Amino acid sequence: MTLDDKISKHVAIDFGTSHSGFALIVNTFLHVVSDMDTGADLAELEKLHFENYIKYKSLWPGSAEPYPKTRTALLYRSNGSLSSWGNQAENQYLGMKKAEQDQHIFIERFKLFLDESRKHVDPAMEKLKALGKDIDDVIADYLRALAGAVRQKYEELSRTGNWNPRDMHWCLTVPAMWSLKAMDTMQRAIHKAGLTDVAQNASNLRFCSEPLAGLLYELLTEQSSSRHRFSGENDVLIRRNDPVLIVDMGGGTVDLTAMRVCGDGFKEIVPGLGASCGSTMLDLAFLNMFRDVVGVTDFDRIVQKNPQPKAKLLNGWRKCKLSFQENNDGQMDSLAPIPVSNVLRRLCDSIEEGDPLPGTGGATLDDGELYVTRNTMQQLYRDIVEEIHGLILSMLGACSRKGVDITHIVCVGGFSQSTYLIKALRERLQGSGVPGSHVNERSAAVLLGAARLCLPPGAPDQPNCTRHVWRWHQYDLLT
Repeated sequence: MTLDDKISKHVAIDFGTSHSGFALIVNTFLHVVSDMDTGADLAELEKLHFENYIKYKSLWPGSAEPYPKTRTALLYRSNGSLSSWGNQAENQYLGMKKAEQDQHIFIERFKLFLDESRKHVDPAMEKLKALGKDIDDVIADYLRALAGAVRQKYEELSRTGNWNPRDMHWCLTVPAMWSLKAMDTMQRAIHKAGLTDVAQNASNLRFCSEPLAGLLYELLTEQSSSRHRFSGENDVLIRRNDPVLIVDMGGGTVDLTAMRVCGDGFKEIVPGLGASCGSTMLDLAFLNMFRDVVGVTDFDRIVQKNPQPKAKLLNGWRKCKLSFQENNDGQMDSLAPIPVSNVLRRLCDSIEEGDPLPGTGGATLDDGELYVTRNTMQQLYRDIVEEIHGLILSMLGACSRKGVDITHIVCVGGFSQSTYLIKALRERLQGSGVPGSHVNERSAAVLLGAARLCLPPGAPDQPNCTRHVWRWHQYDLLT
């Protein structure tokens, strides 16, 4: 590794509702970005292979498949000490017998506690509060563990043992819809995790909007030839001064930001919007549908005694959800069956195997597996699609009242990988005249885009590089 190829001390963290990850930046990335022509149309700028400049962890303990993020989950012992985190937290918890589970506390999706637009309830958080832990303590425990993985990757790539988290420059992605109170909580959590010297306005901490990070990745990266566009036009490129609507579809929230792409930065057109209608809400819709079928009281009684049947059901559902891919002709591959544990299956003894389950759009239970249909998936997606569609229309209307017609809708985030979701939105937006786009494999778009935002003008390790195409500090949420 040459001097220019060395890993810098800039780290991007995508702290998500369901999954989180990090990215380290190679020093040469700053040179490449600063050498771009600021006067050119964005469509004419040289696109980057981000993977040449950004290093991230794709093989996480507890996961058999490569993925740039690990679960946002923690497993505590009964005394409040941390037992495991990430993918391993759930794996360890589900591998325990009931008596051992009772001596542990498993918590996930705790980022939702910072969303003031909805009330998030989790009995696990109540148990942790009884042990003296608030939500900033829980987030701090997770970030501290994640920073340990950052250290391991940093020392592996830099081949040095010179690690001090307070010497690193951290850039953390946050939803555009978050309040100042949520931001303050995150700052306290980051400080408690040992990443900063002070709890407020730390010099080595930056926040960046998740939609902005996703847009940066879209503009800077090599584009895939396989696109899904709301308008069906595959040759529409984003150019300088184009007003763009970014829809960041994550695990917990969907955030919308309207920006005009300028030569040296971005200009927000109207205030952003957001709602808790991400992919985990689809999981909740499925779970509620199944609870209604077998009986809410009986289901809750069983999973309260033993969470394994519920976890098995949700794990099977998530695999099924990923297999639901619909092309433009409305055709889809067979959906993966969802294994149902015996204790839950017995609640359906009154229904003949193979007969449609009431209220499920034709789903059937056969030989211990739940088979959902296209109608089932449409039913589960319906409210989420309508809510996201409503948010998009609200943003388009707000821009129109400002005399601005959006020319592009760009969808990023893990949930945007759902071809059905994008197709459903495209159908509802037909006739709007907006050439929206969705690029495949964008699960890491926010993470990798945030890596670009790690590099402010005059970064300490690159003092000679002061000219930048995009002024990220316009969206520093601390200012």
